[in-house]
Amino acid sequence: MKVILFFIPVFCVVFCNAQSPFKPGAYKLGDSVMVGATTYYAKRNMAKTSAKPPNTNWTRTRPSRGFSPPTSTGSTGKVWSFEFSLDKAATVSAGTYKGEKLVNTIFSNRQYAAGRHVVVLPFETPAGLTVKVLSNNIKYEWEGVLANTSDSMSGPSVHHGYAQIYAALPYGKKLYVSKFYSEGYATQSVLNLSNIQLSDRLFNGEQKAYHQNTTCMATDGKYMYWAGGDGYKKKSYIFATNVSHNSEVIFASGLPYKGYAGRTYKSVIDIDSNTSDMNGVAVQKNGPYLFSSRAGLNIIKVFNKSDGSFVTSVPVEKPYGLSCDEDGNLFVCTGANVNKYKVNADGTIKLVMPLSGFAKPLSVSTKSNLILVADAGSQQVKAFDYKGNSLWVYGQKGGQALSAGIAYDKFYMLPNYASVAIQDDGSFWLADIGNNRLLHLSEQRKFIEQLLYTPHKYTSHVDPNNTSSVFSDFSEFHVDYAKPLRKSWTFINNWKPQVDSIVRKWYTAGLRPVTLRNGKRYTLLEYPLVTAKGAKEKAHYKVFELTRDGKLRNTGITFPLVTPCALTADGSVHVAPQHLHGKPTLFRRYSLLGFNGDNPAWGPMQTIATVTHSRVDDPNNYPANAGQITSNGTIIKYDHNKTPNAFHLAGIKIGDTAYSFRTQPSTTKNYAGVFPANGSFDIGNGVVNAGNVAVALDNLVVAGYKGEFWRNSQVNKWNVFHESGLMLGQFGVTGPEATYEGYPGMAGNVFTGSLVKNGDNYYLYHNDEGHLSGIHRWKITGAKSIVIQNIKPVLVDNPVDTNAIDLLKDIPYDAILDDNVAGFSRFPKTENYTDAGVNTWKVMTYTRSSEREVPEIAVTYASKKTPDSSFVAKDLGRNNTSTWQLSGKISVGGSYNSINSNNAYDSLATGCFWEVLDQNGTAIFRVFSQQSKNRDKVNTYLNGQLVMVDDIASFTRAVRDFNTFSIKCADGIITFNYLGQTSTVKANGNPNKPNKFRLYFFSKGGRLNRVISIKELIFKR
Repeated sequence: MKVILFFIPVFCVVFCNAQSPFKPGAYKLGDSVMVGATTYYAKRNMAKTSAKPPNTNWTRTRPSRGFSPPTSTGSTGKVWSFEFSLDKAATVSAGTYKGEKLVNTIFSNRQYAAGRHVVVLPFETPAGLTVKVLSNNIKYEWEGVLANTSDSMSGPSVHHGYAQIYAALPYGKKLYVSKFYSEGYATQSVLNLSNIQLSDRLFNGEQKAYHQNTTCMATDGKYMYWAGGDGYKKKSYIFATNVSHNSEVIFASGLPYKGYAGRTYKSVIDIDSNTSDMNGVAVQKNGPYLFSSRAGLNIIKVFNKSDGSFVTSVPVEKPYGLSCDEDGNLFVCTGANVNKYKVNADGTIKLVMPLSGFAKPLSVSTKSNLILVADAGSQQVKAFDYKGNSLWVYGQKGGQALSAGIAYDKFYMLPNYASVAIQDDGSFWLADIGNNRLLHLSEQRKFIEQLLYTPHKYTSHVDPNNTSSVFSDFSEFHVDYAKPLRKSWTFINNWKPQVDSIVRKWYTAGLRPVTLRNGKRYTLLEYPLVTAKGAKEKAHYKVFELTRDGKLRNTGITFPLVTPCALTADGSVHVAPQHLHGKPTLFRRYSLLGFNGDNPAWGPMQTIATVTHSRVDDPNNYPANAGQITSNGTIIKYDHNKTPNAFHLAGIKIGDTAYSFRTQPSTTKNYAGVFPANGSFDIGNGVVNAGNVAVALDNLVVAGYKGEFWRNSQVNKWNVFHESGLMLGQFGVTGPEATYEGYPGMAGNVFTGSLVKNGDNYYLYHNDEGHLSGIHRWKITGAKSIVIQNIKPVLVDNPVDTNAIDLLKDIPYDAILDDNVAGFSRFPKTENYTDAGVNTWKVMTYTRSSEREVPEIAVTYASKKTPDSSFVAKDLGRNNTSTWQLSGKISVGGSYNSINSNNAYDSLATGCFWEVLDQNGTAIFRVFSQQSKNRDKVNTYLNGQLVMVDDIASFTRAVRDFNTFSIKCADGIITFNYLGQTSTVKANGNPNKPNKFRLYFFSKGGRLNRVISIKELIFKR
């Protein structure tokens, strides 16, 4: 049987029999032997294989600083190994332990088939260490979002956005709705009244652009006028669309307007640089005039509605919420009145009827002898006929501030925004903005339907002792786990008005209530160092009860803590541990002793665990989620920051003085690879705000990563660990994976999450800034499949293949690869960062490898010089052999050529080769890829011969990350395996004397950035 070598820097796989795992020639399919690696041991052992090895992503656990690496056994003699068996395929992680403390993670989150497996540890003696092998078949399923009434859980038809609906206007069979701001998508939608739960945005083909923040609308039956502003440029304006086909209207007096970060409107009118928002727009149906108003300006502007020309300004004190009736009369909310004005032929207005009795009217709508006014001061809708007679008042006076309970006649209009609009059938629409819902009520004030979604919420919480109670910031939902998620939830409470009055209106920490054993719910409210008015105040926490009648009751209990704290399931109040290098890290809590009447009673603060000497690579502070404790009493600490050269997740047993485990080591700051599947904590890829929270329940720990600006996107990833510190799995989505709007499981700026249990199933809930605008829920099943095998390592013969050379061995970690280091040469010898994409020359290590045990080199080149060339080469030694092989993994996603030539490479404007040279510098083997003349294909050439043609889109996706390749030379014939294809060509030069492997870059003024990354590069004679 022919044996094919896969020479891998971290480990190798050998198929063997049970009696002699390393006996030459006794390899047996179905059994595997892996050569492992740790940070103690730099030398990598290699072995033969007859099949592709398992995934090589490993979790690295760094040794403590000051440890000396154990003596290597070298390439001969004995090595330590351990063996484990699986009844069925599973996800497996392994680590070495001293007692119950994790010393080193061997590998993480790898898929293994059923059967027997042997892993080799490359240090001389485990010195009494035990290996734990953790296997599981846990499944992770994104179920969707709650607190969103959309018909679908995902996809473009889901209602979502950064902001909630601010205005709605029915016309014909359509409902026109707008939001104040929607990051990256249109704020305007045109819905079918037959099904408002399907989103259909205006300018749908431009969904990645920023659009006008529309605050109010008006229609004359021909045009829809959208009034709002550009929050970035601090300008406001009006544009219009045709009601019949939604195309933009071109005004003769209009001007194009380019948004700060979005689309260019073809024609806008009423451009104003006043920083106040537009608060009113109205248009005559049969007359010629369009009216607009802005907050803080005591005028109403009048325009010709057809050509957009300015007509006049009329003085009105504090105008708000404009509307025109069928006769062209103008209604204006002003102060505590709603005034009716007759519009004169020249556009001026005359007061004909004032309506009084309002607290703060913000919106007025007129139709068919009916005037409706949204009065934010009383939180009511008030109706009049055209003569000014009061018809009815709908809504509880005071609205949502009365109590937390939700009702269809209980509103939460914002102080400066409200919207009411009458439909042709006499029903009406009310934007209940503070409750994030748009209500449709009949002419008799009966509930018909609602459109609700959850915008830019940054906290979520589930009561651990009443898992049916789910919070999004200050809104509370009841969830029935027996029903499908979309139909399982009910909006029951909104506590925000009370929080606003108790703490401050800009309080954003949300509510995290816990039902204690007396059956009552309590929460902590953090009081700031500085109040909203700027007055200094000592930070502290107060305890409030969430009463059954919807009131926040102050218990009078205060925790005088500057350090954040959290109320947990057993009633304890845990204080966030503070991490100071070289000093003790204290884990402290106040234990619940009982109750004094309706109030909890806590004992004094106690220290329950101490890390006696905090190391620089320990997890740093993250105060928001204190008190996460597993079933075996392990307290979890998580560092969400971009802390380099450190672990980000750790656990310490109650009563202990040292961490039981430390894991999730950081990548390098220059890391540009895929999201680490091995649980490493990515601090590269351009990320600004990296992690979020770690939550624990039973023996599970789930650590989140929000990844704001990760690859110029966001991330919603969750790494799952066992309380022993070994990884169980990973779930979630990265922004680049979310290839369409409303992608399942995608969320942005995920700051918080809660892990709860219902029956045998676990559920993770978390917030979302606006991707799917709801509370996400993930279902975690199969936790009972976790199996831990405790294994003693044994000595075995070393299975090193001495004919194979690891070409990346001994390269420096996370550094510039200088000339004459680890057998590499480079030209130019110095780095050049003059201008990215124009003049760049960088040769860096570990930018695409998320772990120290997988060395990798990334080369970046760009030059505007004519001509110019650069290279990186590895010396293969003095060889004289008719048979040799080079294999590895390469990423060329930034390296194929964008040129107009499609044949001879001496005509290229810019390009790069990867090649093997003989002792005279002749290319025995050369491969390069370039775009075709029409730029719709990518052609790959081997020694000048076209061997592969790919569609450019599929090729780009394929080569973005690493792909395995092998180059075999036998008797002057090259066999090349790459991207699933095999090609054969005649070698050039002297094929028996391979001397260098080289990455060669050149330019004839093309100035395009070229990036090649390579790892697991093995040469075998």
